[in-house]
Amino acid sequence: EIPRSACLDLHGMSVEQARLAVVQFLQVSRSAGFRCVQIIHGKGQLTPKLKNHINYWLPQIPWVLAFSSAQPRDGGAGGVYILLGRSPSTSNK
Repeated sequence: EIPRSACLDLHGMSVEQARLAVVQFLQVSRSAGFRCVQIIHGKGQLTPKLKNHINYWLPQIPWVLAFSSAQPRDGGAGGVYILLGRSPSTSNK
């Protein structure tokens, strides 16, 4: 189990706002040397497509190594854990 280093909550965002927030969050997290982060997208009450978009976007990012639904204590199906590859600037640390 790898502890998560950061969390992004997308509640209240549109799909486009969420996309920009996710990309920026993952870039900053990777640059900071974080290996595991979490995104909370909610369970689809207000934005039913957001989880599907997240599941579509993440495989397109080369340094996203893996992702899975969060444990119930961290939001369950309303969140996702993401394992990030090391940034070239942090791989020598």
